[in-house]
Amino acid sequence: MMNKHTIEEPQPYDQTLSFTDRSWEMFYGIIETDYFQENEAGAIFESLSKKMESIPFGDYLRRYIYKQAGMSGSFRSIDDEVYRQIILDSFRENIVPASFEPTTAKLSMLAKNWLTQQTVRRSVVLLLGFGLKMTEEEVDEMLLKALHEQALNEMDPMEVICAYCYRNGCGFSTYERLSQAYRSMPESISAAANDEEVRLLRQLQTLTEEDGEAVIKSRLRHVYQALYEEAQALIADMYNTTGYFSGCCAADITETDLEHVLSSAIPTDHHGNLIPASRSKLGSSFAEHRISRQRLHNLLSGKTQISRYDLITLSFFLWSQKKEVADDPKRRYVGFINATNKLLKECAFEEVYPVNPYECFLLMCLLSEVPLSTYADVWEMSYKDQPEDESI
Repeated sequence: MMNKHTIEEPQPYDQTLSFTDRSWEMFYGIIETDYFQENEAGAIFESLSKKMESIPFGDYLRRYIYKQAGMSGSFRSIDDEVYRQIILDSFRENIVPASFEPTTAKLSMLAKNWLTQQTVRRSVVLLLGFGLKMTEEEVDEMLLKALHEQALNEMDPMEVICAYCYRNGCGFSTYERLSQAYRSMPESISAAANDEEVRLLRQLQTLTEEDGEAVIKSRLRHVYQALYEEAQALIADMYNTTGYFSGCCAADITETDLEHVLSSAIPTDHHGNLIPASRSKLGSSFAEHRISRQRLHNLLSGKTQISRYDLITLSFFLWSQKKEVADDPKRRYVGFINATNKLLKECAFEEVYPVNPYECFLLMCLLSEVPLSTYADVWEMSYKDQPEDESI
C-alpha cells in the first residue's frame, strides 16, 4: 500500500499555515486507504463531496463584516439583509462601482450573490477591498483563505496598483487615475501626484512590454500556447494510434477535440454543449476550471484571461499520458508537481496548492492507475442523480 513516506515529495514551498498541513494530511489519508486502492474514482469523489472542508466564500465575507462592524452573537444568526445593507452603504460611502468593468448588474443583487456563493472570481475580492476599505493584509488573507489562491500578484500591474491603494488607504478614484496613468505611460509619469506615485509608475513600467502589454500576460499566453500545442500533438498521436483519425497531425486538432478528450464523461445537451457545471455536485468548486471548447476558444483568442488552473489542467493532461511514467504513479505525481510548479513560477503564480479542492482532485487522479480515466469517472459521478432540466 502506498503511504506518505514512499512518495518522494517535491521541493517544499514557503507555505507553513496549519490548514495547508491539514490538507496534506487529508490527502495522504485518502490515498493510503484500501478504498482508494479498490475504487480510486469513488474514493476521490467521496472525499471531494463529503470530507473536504469547504467553507463558502459567503461565510468568509459575513465573518469579515461581522468582525469589522463589532457585532455580537453568532455571525450566522444575523440576517443576510443586514450584511447586504452594510455592503451597499460601504460601497456608496467609498464611491465604488459594482464592477471594475462596465456592467448593468445592480450592486444590491451582486451583494446578495456574494453572500450566498460558494466561491467568487478573484476580481470580486479585489473590488471588495475597495468597497469595504480593506487593508492589503486583509485582501491577501481573503484571497488565500476564502479562494485558496495566492496573495496579490507583484507581477500583475492591476494588482500592483490595487495593493498600492490598499496599503496607502487610497480609494477607488485613485485606482482609476493610476490605471489610466499606467495605460498612458511614459508621458503620465511626469503628471504623478507625488514621489510615491512616480516610483509606482516606474515599477509598472518595468512590468510592461514596449507594445503596452503586461509582461506577465504575454509570458502567460506563450506558456499556455506551448502547452496547448503539446496537447494537440498528443491527441493527434492518440487518434492515429487508435485509428480514430488516421493521418492526423497536430494542426488538425481543434478545441472541440480537447473538450472531447478531457470532458468526455460530462453529459451534453441537444446542441452538443456541456451541461452547466451548476448541475454537477462539484460545480461550486470546479465550475471555473472545467474544459470546454467555448472556454478554450476564448482563452486562445485572448477574450478570457488565462488562469493558473488553465495551466494546471493542461499540465495534468500531458502528464496523465506520459508513457515513461505510465506504470509508476509515484514518478508521475512527483514529475507533474515539479514540472507544473516550474510553469507556475514562470508565470508568477504560486505553486501547486493542495488546499484548493480542484488541485487536490488532480493530484489524487495522478496517483491512480489511469489518471485520465479516473478524472473522467469522477466528473461522471458528479452529474449522477441530479434533477433533470426541462430546458435542455
